[in-house]
Amino acid sequence: MKRLLYILLPALLMLCACNTEEPQQTEKKFSRVSVLDQGKAVVMQPNGVVVLPFNVYDYEAFTLSDYQVMLRYKGTTQSPTEVELLRVESHPERSSFSAHIADLATSDYYAIEVTLDFRAKSGVVISSNPFWLTTIDAAVTIDNFRFEKKHNPQLSTDIKMNYDNANRLTGSTPDWVESMELVASFESVGVVSVNGEVQTSGQSKIDFSKEVIYTVEANGVKAEYRVRVKNFTGLPIMFIDTADGAPITSKEVWKDARISLYGAGEWDNLEECDVEIRGRGNSTWGYDKKPYALKFPSKTSLLGMPKHKRWVLLANTMDRTMMRNRVAYHVAEQTSLAWTPRTEYVEVVLNGKHIGNYLLTEQIRIDSNRIDITEMEPSDNSGEAITGGYVYEMDFHFDNVNQWWTPQGFPSSIKFPDEDDITPEQIEWGKKYFNDVEGVLFGSNFKDPNKGYAAYLDVQSFVDYWLVYEICINHELANPGSVYLHKDRGGLLTAGPIWDFDWGTFGYNASPQAKGKLFMTHAIWYRRLFEDPAFKQLAKERWQALYPKFAALDDFILEQYDYLGESAKKNFAIWNPATTGNVNGDENLSFDDAFERLYDFYVDRIVTMNRIFSTW
Repeated sequence: MKRLLYILLPALLMLCACNTEEPQQTEKKFSRVSVLDQGKAVVMQPNGVVVLPFNVYDYEAFTLSDYQVMLRYKGTTQSPTEVELLRVESHPERSSFSAHIADLATSDYYAIEVTLDFRAKSGVVISSNPFWLTTIDAAVTIDNFRFEKKHNPQLSTDIKMNYDNANRLTGSTPDWVESMELVASFESVGVVSVNGEVQTSGQSKIDFSKEVIYTVEANGVKAEYRVRVKNFTGLPIMFIDTADGAPITSKEVWKDARISLYGAGEWDNLEECDVEIRGRGNSTWGYDKKPYALKFPSKTSLLGMPKHKRWVLLANTMDRTMMRNRVAYHVAEQTSLAWTPRTEYVEVVLNGKHIGNYLLTEQIRIDSNRIDITEMEPSDNSGEAITGGYVYEMDFHFDNVNQWWTPQGFPSSIKFPDEDDITPEQIEWGKKYFNDVEGVLFGSNFKDPNKGYAAYLDVQSFVDYWLVYEICINHELANPGSVYLHKDRGGLLTAGPIWDFDWGTFGYNASPQAKGKLFMTHAIWYRRLFEDPAFKQLAKERWQALYPKFAALDDFILEQYDYLGESAKKNFAIWNPATTGNVNGDENLSFDDAFERLYDFYVDRIVTMNRIFSTW
């Protein structure tokens, strides 16, 4: 995914010489040609002609007839398509020369930097200083926009801003800086202002924590330039300092720490406060780049997400795209699933050291802003009260406390109420209920709408949950691993939320059998559900309803690529996904190539599934 960069607009004509080679001794020679300074860009009228004087320096009996004179784009051998060199004249009485240049009316707007090139018979070319030709609308400009260290002591080096063809200037600080009040340097044609205040190059200080709009105006013509300076990578930055300054080495023991969060001008900052931190994850904890869990002393909002005490920092260590979890969660958000963890990217600085890109994620908990079901009390041991709420996890790691194997052989557990709060009566009731539902599903009357599984399951949630796994090619549904279900007090067993989509997803490397077909219709309970024509019909209907939303997500994926570009460079300078194996199949690719692979997969997968459902 390549990006067009740098449409540079002029300010003042710079008198400089570009001498590529000395002519041979047998030729009449000169050292340089200087197009006379016009004080501004040369404005071309439609179908008009301008006459530009130029001087030739250090020549011996110079004559134009000894040279072929050409007009070229600066630094190339190409003739411009917008203008044409008509002729070059000498003026012996004034010892000067002039070039006649005509507008070809091929474009309503242009700003081009060109040179006069003098080619000798030997092939040696001497170029004039570069100069700008522009239409009237382009005559007000800002050029060479930059931030110089000498004016900005918080910078470790100068920042050269990049232009695009929509008058946007972008750049980033090489390191995180505490203050984004910066002094810009630039050249300009016209009066430059921000919010009505005139700006002086190298002197005026502006807060660049958000986009700044520069206005340039002259002779009744006005232009705007949108300037966006990223602080480091442009992502929010989370600072964590453990109380003893030591690294986090345990998944069980919480370590005291202080935390603050810079919102990158998009979200409110989090001022420094207490937090506890520990490791987390199963296989991911074994990688060099560690995932972490956070626990605040009170409910805290982070980056605009609802308040809660518990948060997760997903490392995405094996994911060269850094976006598998993020995209999967966004897919799930298009469905009827009651809650999907919200996420935002952050740069993490731990004990003063930048440790890369992390996905700040809401942890799975029972809460009005997360899994919104009744939070049980120790006294809820009978009657209606004991019926919920419960959060179940089916996971082959079998590393929960209150766990068992179902009659059909699936590793299951009660995740919430957690081990410290749940009572023996609740464990017994929750386990029996789960097994009883499975018994009905695999019983002889399972299709009966009143006595079968439909009386116990929120069927639509099970369909939508399955669709997310099929789209993303997450085989964890079949293991099963990190498969969550929940049940509210007096309610049905409901699928969700989704979790853990960085292993083998968005590609066929880990699941080649999925290419061109559906492959999770036989996972866990789905092998039985799909034996019911009513369930299959609902799956088709849900696909038809959700297909437009799924198909439109390619734009969201592209946005993630643009957003993560600078962060990817920093992250992969620290961590190498190739050390985790070759599960996803893109660990050895560049970030750009891995992204294109994911993007192409997603588009193809939506087309494939739509084709399959059209045959049902």
